[in-house]
Amino acid sequence: MLLDELIPTVKELPRIDKLRLMQFLATDLAEAEDVEPLVIREQYPVWTPVNAVSAGETLLELLQQHEEE
Repeated sequence: MLLDELIPTVKELPRIDKLRLMQFLATDLAEAEDVEPLVIREQYPVWTPVNAVSAGETLLELLQQHEEE
């Protein structure tokens, strides 16, 4: 089945089925790329610029250098 044939059918699906389809496709793509799926209720580290003063200073220096060019 071609994508052009599939789209009208997908548009007719209820919202919950569209979400399930998205989840299925995301999981399928992740498995094909050999990416570890996220686990429900698992904690993952997230980087934040809070308290990253040196990162802000570095960015400011780069912006100033760019403006001088």
